[in-house]
Amino acid sequence: SILNEKPQLIQPLRGTIISEIKEREMNRSFLLKLEELSGQEIDGKLLFFTTQDSLAPGDVIETIAEIKTIPGKSNPDSFDYEEFLRSKDIYGTAFNKTNIKITGRKIFSLRTLPIKIRMEIIRRIDSSFGANAGFVKAVILGEKDYEDPRRQTLNRAGLSHLLAVSGLHVGIIYLIFFSLLKILIRNRKFVRIVIIFLLLLYAGIC
Repeated sequence: SILNEKPQLIQPLRGTIISEIKEREMNRSFLLKLEELSGQEIDGKLLFFTTQDSLAPGDVIETIAEIKTIPGKSNPDSFDYEEFLRSKDIYGTAFNKTNIKITGRKIFSLRTLPIKIRMEIIRRIDSSFGANAGFVKAVILGEKDYEDPRRQTLNRAGLSHLLAVSGLHVGIIYLIFFSLLKILIRNRKFVRIVIIFLLLLYAGIC
């Protein structure tokens, strides 16, 4: 790849935002699927960081960015962030050096639909649960980016798995959907096909 030849470079790029936009204080991060780098077509993903707002999943953006390789672990027993991102086909990070220009918007795609549903669920949870919103998002969506004393208590008690989306969650959702749909639809096979689709959508949302 280009980053193997040069671990740090500044280049104009174009790509599509393909993930939820995470916000922490004034910083935002998202996955960018590269389409063009320095005027040449290219394929790859970058973990993109910016302070610019008014961005959304599906936006096609252009900017000049500083692109870097992901540093490997310095301690043999420490968490390997590079390997973690590579497992998601992410091979570099980027920071915009100029204002990000939105040149297009992919309104609908199978990739962005679960993200937009997830963002709407998060918005509704935030507006409905107040200080407990982080805990509710962790239980329903497996969201880990929140601070709550209860999370530390569960970690100390060895019960942090309760905040991870697991087979228990899927089983409960299956029972709810099956109980509702079998009242409306008599064909049990069709009900199960619909539930499989809904569970796949839930997996994408999480």
